[in-house]
Amino acid sequence: MRFRYKGNTCQRGLIAYVCILTLAAADIKADDFGALHASVAAEVASAYRSTSSGLLDTRPVATQTLNWHLSLGEYGYLEGYAWAISAFHNMQRESHRVLFYDTEGAIRYGFGIPLAEGMFLSTSAGPYFDLPFGYRNAHMKCWGPYVVQRLASPWLSLYWKGLWLVEPARRGRVAFGIEKKVALSDRLVLTPFAETVWMDKRRFGRRYGSEPEKADMLGGSFAYTFIGVKAKWAIGEDLSIVATAAMCDVINNQARKAVRHSNAYYAKNDWPVVRLGIEYFF
Repeated sequence: MRFRYKGNTCQRGLIAYVCILTLAAADIKADDFGALHASVAAEVASAYRSTSSGLLDTRPVATQTLNWHLSLGEYGYLEGYAWAISAFHNMQRESHRVLFYDTEGAIRYGFGIPLAEGMFLSTSAGPYFDLPFGYRNAHMKCWGPYVVQRLASPWLSLYWKGLWLVEPARRGRVAFGIEKKVALSDRLVLTPFAETVWMDKRRFGRRYGSEPEKADMLGGSFAYTFIGVKAKWAIGEDLSIVATAAMCDVINNQARKAVRHSNAYYAKNDWPVVRLGIEYFF
């Protein structure tokens, strides 16, 4: 039996790129095989910003997240997360229930390549899944490949996160970001960040009602930005308080017009998002 991948040129090039990096990382040695690191976080937020679809709620919500990282020594690592969201209101009762109305997660295999002193390139890829069992009449098959790459340095950290859904319909998005950690003390770290999200024409059309008129960037368009600062205060050896203040801004003109003509209460082109939570490492 012969398998033939039918993705577009961008997706095929990405797969080849990841394979080349895998070969380049084959000789990297590590001696912490089996080391497991994990954290759980609980946050409340003034609004809900979806990485794939932008602003989806302007009323308070609560999220819970489990992150984990398992070292495979010289063979790389496994990592993943599980996430759930609940609302503090009933404004979207026609679409979904209040408690745990959406969950998602991913499991990725990854590896790291030291480039220079203080610089490190990490790449991971694997399946993403979304279980919107709290939505009315939701399609339960929501999954696709998820790729994350980060270049860390003492000055700035750059990253991109690509997600291409296979079910319930083929559509993709890529988030590009930059951040800088600033240690104000041994316990307090500030991280200014900026992120922008590109959507392919199918993702863009689902979110804003029609395909982008000027899909001149690999068959899609940059839709919105998310810019702000994150503060992390360690109140114990394994416990931290985390606060984030940011602005979510739609930057595509066609998308801004669609948002202005929407009757949804959360249809905002420019909106602040504030989050406050606690994170425990174990």
